[in-house]
Amino acid sequence: MEGAAQDAALAEVKKHWSKGADGWITARNSGTSFAPVRFIREMRDLTVEGVRAADLTEADKMNGLEWAGEVSFKQSPCREAGDQGILLDGLANVTVFRQRGQWTQWVDFQPERVQIQKAKGKWQVHQDTWLLRGSVPGPDDFANAGVK
Repeated sequence: MEGAAQDAALAEVKKHWSKGADGWITARNSGTSFAPVRFIREMRDLTVEGVRAADLTEADKMNGLEWAGEVSFKQSPCREAGDQGILLDGLANVTVFRQRGQWTQWVDFQPERVQIQKAKGKWQVHQDTWLLRGSVPGPDDFANAGVK
């Protein structure tokens, strides 16, 4: 079941990231519709580090839950380009400012775990997590960031 959980988590990640020449890229907007802060983020690698199952209660099982747990990803270099802001929302071990027209320096980053469960035969991935907040970038996203 852990292998299936890993596959389901990776499939969901690939809906938000695309593979590029230097790594995996996602487009983000950390602002609002009135004041967007648009940028692209690139992770050198998105590799699963491990899968951990959670204990299910009898009530969980009676409610159709077959498996629950989390998938962790390995630390990897990350960078951003686009509207001004702090790289990785200030979560990196250094303070680096993002700007339009050039990539920031690469910094090592550990993405948070992805919560996943299987209920009534279907995999469900918790969407409010760092890896799943972006979308596959299009030409407009690269144009806004000022990089290729």
